[in-house]
Amino acid sequence: MYLLRLDLPEEQALSAFRGAVRALVICQGLQASLVYRLGHAVIVWEPETGGGRLLRRLARAAHFVCARTIESTTGIRINERADIGPGLHIAHHGTTIIGAVTMGANATITHSVTIGRSGRRGERATPVIGDRVWIGPGAVITGGLHIGDDVVIGANAVVTKSLPDAAVAYGAPARIASYRGSFDQVLYAGAEDDPGRVRAVARAAERTSSTAAQEHGARSEA
Repeated sequence: MYLLRLDLPEEQALSAFRGAVRALVICQGLQASLVYRLGHAVIVWEPETGGGRLLRRLARAAHFVCARTIESTTGIRINERADIGPGLHIAHHGTTIIGAVTMGANATITHSVTIGRSGRRGERATPVIGDRVWIGPGAVITGGLHIGDDVVIGANAVVTKSLPDAAVAYGAPARIASYRGSFDQVLYAGAEDDPGRVRAVARAAERTSSTAAQEHGARSEA
């Protein structure tokens, strides 16, 4: 139940067991998240006894079957070796592949997204993604990139370079269009009181104000 509650939508997180089960039945992204959480828990578990190690092998075999079933029914595959914070929201089913990446809390991922490893042999690396990131449909993020907090990656974007906090990037290759952040796209329980988000909103507002002042000064000089 704890693993399920990690990624429950806000309205179900506030309800009891019945709401959680209902969300699991109707949300295919939540099904994939739960299977990932179970697999990751097995991967990081290091039993000290022979019986525990046998149980771990059986659990890994069961997870393999569950993961392949979820992949065939939803199109979503999340590598159990990925390190993903709580609040993962996969908005839609359909051909979403998440490799052994590092990702922060409260990420929103839409459909047909690919996040994984790339690079030359011996130099292959996976992305490191911050908190409260929104990733649009068809986006591709591969290689040893760093994606900051509160980033928006637009539909069909191909990210080939690291992106700073609050960047909004579109295109192939992705280019930064603004620094408005993901504050309107990523919503979750307690967002208004999240200290990290509050600080990020303040920084984004300050940056927008500074940019507007610079543009006004440039127009005045012209």
